[in-house]
Amino acid sequence: MKTNTNGRFSCVQTVALMALVLGLAACGKKELPPMELPPVPVQVQTALSETVPLYVDSIGQTTAYKAVSIQPQVSGKLMKIHFTQGAMVKKGDLLFSIDDAPYQAALAAAKAQLEKDQASLEINQKQVERSKALLPDKYVSQQTFDEYQANVSVYKAAVAADKANIASAQINLDYCRITAPVDGMVGTYLVNEGNIVQAANPAVLTTIRRMDPLYVDFVVPAHQFTRVREYLEKSKDGTLNVQVTELKSSASEKPRARVAKLKILGNQVARSSGTVNLRAEMDNKDLLFWPNEQVSVRLILAEIPDEVLVPGVSVRYNQQGSFVWVIKDNVAEQKIVELGQLQKDGQFYGIKSGVEANSQVVTDGAIMLRPGSKVAVIDPKAKQQQAAQKTPEEKPAENSAH
Repeated sequence: MKTNTNGRFSCVQTVALMALVLGLAACGKKELPPMELPPVPVQVQTALSETVPLYVDSIGQTTAYKAVSIQPQVSGKLMKIHFTQGAMVKKGDLLFSIDDAPYQAALAAAKAQLEKDQASLEINQKQVERSKALLPDKYVSQQTFDEYQANVSVYKAAVAADKANIASAQINLDYCRITAPVDGMVGTYLVNEGNIVQAANPAVLTTIRRMDPLYVDFVVPAHQFTRVREYLEKSKDGTLNVQVTELKSSASEKPRARVAKLKILGNQVARSSGTVNLRAEMDNKDLLFWPNEQVSVRLILAEIPDEVLVPGVSVRYNQQGSFVWVIKDNVAEQKIVELGQLQKDGQFYGIKSGVEANSQVVTDGAIMLRPGSKVAVIDPKAKQQQAAQKTPEEKPAENSAH
């Protein structure tokens, strides 16, 4: 721009410069359009609708259907053990033999005494018969006749006592052979051969436990017991299913599990714990469970049809309660929900209200969401496939450094 000879702008130049400055100032006052936020990347899963159980969880213990401690009922020397430790035995199988010689002798003596008293009874009965004919002619006095009759009564009593003694001796002799009172698994030897066992202070020789079926004992809180009774009374066969699962020590192993039947309710509330004892019965022909195992118990009260299920990771919490993010037309919407019970091994929540089946709920990326946020749904499988298909040049440099 040229100036005049005095080094100053001409009037025309000054006006032009001011117009330019004013124009630029006017341009600076223009408001820029608001910046649009990019869509939030999220992963979603479809809310399911399934029939699920209404249940009560507890911890229980398996109990032998029958448990018997084998003890001697006569004293004597333990002569022989007839079973293998840990074997299955049947009712009536011979387990132990006690020296029976003294009991054989006692039985023989009781039988001999019976024969003696029977002979005396027979003699006195004949005397009574003969005297009865002689009594009217006074060939036998009334006193003598009465004595004969009394002797008959005495020897009848003696014979009866002898028979009782024989029965007792036979019982004692039979007790020398100790047999299994129930079917089941026999335990270990607790007394060895050659020991003297006492009937007055009996030691336990071994134990037998019936392994099939098994009882499953557990408790429920008293405030839930009324509901358990109601569902039990409404059941078709008077029982409720009980899912019995071992308490896992390793997450990698599939736990042993079986269904039992609740049949027995406790008859009181425990004061100390406020609980009621329940007992279920479980088939155990394959010996899947062992007596006295600690188990996880789920008592199934009923089946709930068409329950809405959402992944547990989709449920979040705020001051209003539980909520999930639902995606509709790529826009996030916050839904307050009423939670039911955990289902599918604790991976899903039942939803009583707030979300409908087939809704798309956010499982990952929810931390960046606000009501009305636009989203970009990411397929995790596609993302994994893309990562797996990358060439070595596309992978991070640190991988190539190795």
